[in-house]
Amino acid sequence: MHGHIRDLPHSTSLAISRQHPDIWSPERPPCRIHLVDLVFDDFTLNQQYHLHPLNMASSFFNPKEYYYITTTKYSGYNLVSESDKTPAFLGEFNKTSSENWQLFFQNGIFFIRNYRWGANLQLGLTPDNKGSPQLYTRSGDLGQQWTLRQVGANFVMMNGLLGASANFSFPDGVGRPGMYSNTGGELWNITINER
Repeated sequence: MHGHIRDLPHSTSLAISRQHPDIWSPERPPCRIHLVDLVFDDFTLNQQYHLHPLNMASSFFNPKEYYYITTTKYSGYNLVSESDKTPAFLGEFNKTSSENWQLFFQNGIFFIRNYRWGANLQLGLTPDNKGSPQLYTRSGDLGQQWTLRQVGANFVMMNGLLGASANFSFPDGVGRPGMYSNTGGELWNITINER
């Protein structure tokens, strides 16, 4: 049984974050993506493929550099990770090496790594923890795949495990940032550490 075959408009940019033989490229003319037994639209997610608008933020970040990730709600606090045992939180600026993050872009999505804890750990979620991002052993699973959508000078961060249903945010009344829907506090300022 074959699934839906959907014409893509010329203006549509899609990225497939896992290997698939039929990948649409903006360099090619409008074409079709054929997926077996599945119907995909923008921001649709399933166990095998995650389709999302091509992450144009890729050109902003150098994977050889490290960045501060700061909520726009509170100045002087950066995203920090104490270890791979606890969720990321907001800590005072310039207090620890673990406030430095690497944004590694690959195949349309970002993997986010921490300077202090090294390249073997990546910020993410799991099926058992869909609310509080923390460092996990690098696997490339959907929960470790991030999309960054630029909004003015800031960015909205979405996780591959949840798709567009939630953003990484810091709404009012919570103790640490997490994955929330339509609650505010989802804008992040990402700036290079030039020290």
